[in-house]
Amino acid sequence: MARTNWKKFRSVALPVLAFVVLALVALTAVLIALPGGGADEGVADSSRGGPQWEKGVTAGDVGRQLGVEVPEGARQRRAGLQVNPQEDVLLLSFQLPRDELGPFVEKLALEDPLKKLEPIDAEKPSAAPFGHLKLPEPETLDQVRKGSVCPPCAGNKKSRVQSLEIFTQPLGKERVRVYLRGL
Repeated sequence: MARTNWKKFRSVALPVLAFVVLALVALTAVLIALPGGGADEGVADSSRGGPQWEKGVTAGDVGRQLGVEVPEGARQRRAGLQVNPQEDVLLLSFQLPRDELGPFVEKLALEDPLKKLEPIDAEKPSAAPFGHLKLPEPETLDQVRKGSVCPPCAGNKKSRVQSLEIFTQPLGKERVRVYLRGL
C-alpha cells in the first residue's frame, strides 16, 4: 500500500516540482530583463545610491536652482540635473548674441575675470557630463574661457549650489555658447 502511494505521489509531485522550477527560472529571466534588473556595478541605479539624471528638467528650472536668470536672447537652451548621493550636478547651456555675454557675466559676480582655458584631450573623462546634453565638454574645446563664483559668497541667496563654473565658447563673430555647471 505504501509503495502504491509513493508511486502516485511521485507521478504527481515530480511534474509539479519540474513546473515550479521552470516557472522560477522564467520569472528570474523576466526580472533581469526589466530596466535596472541586471544592472552592473558601474551603471547608475537609484536603489544603490548611484547618480541619476532627472527627467523633464528645463533651462528655467536649472537657472532658478543656480540663481541665474537665463537671458531673453538665449537660444538652444539645454539643461540637466544629475542627482548624486553627495552633491548634485546642475548643467545649463545656451547660445547668446555676443553683445549680451558681457552683461550676463557681470551679473554672475565672478571671483576673477574669464580666463582662456587650454583644451584637454577629449579622450580623458571630464568632471562635467555635458555629453548628456548632447554637447562636447567645454574643457575639450578651443578658444574657451572659464570663470567661477561662489554664489553664497557673492550674496546670491537664490542659488542652491556652493560653486558655479562658467565656460564661454565663441561661435563665429556674432554668437557665443555659455556652459554653466553648478555643484
